[in-house]
Amino acid sequence: MAGFWREHVVKKLERSSGWSKVRNAFVKKNNRCAACGKKKSWKLGLQVHHVVPFSVDHTKELDEDNLITLCEKHHLWMGHLGFFQSWNPDVREDCAIMLHKVLNRPSKKKRKAWSKQFWDMFTPKSK
Repeated sequence: MAGFWREHVVKKLERSSGWSKVRNAFVKKNNRCAACGKKKSWKLGLQVHHVVPFSVDHTKELDEDNLITLCEKHHLWMGHLGFFQSWNPDVREDCAIMLHKVLNRPSKKKRKAWSKQFWDMFTPKSK
């Protein structure tokens, strides 16, 4: 499905010449999936998702406030609600809920040390 979307829909929309640079810088700075916390390189599965698709508002294509990093699985399910021709306007909130559940799931094993630090990055600081 993702291949069809990219081949038939995205190719028809002209990407900005600056997209690759913005995408690479964004994933370098935000190098974990916002939904599950997995850390991968962009080439190994992290993708940059537009909260408001650039096909809906092309002026937001390079706006970092309109981007979120997701792994391949969560790009489809959290970003597009299981259908690449759709989008999730609540993707940030849904990912925060999912990440909280992932980082606080019951387990007999001790959580990795990075999980608290990672969660703190997404938790608003109280004044």
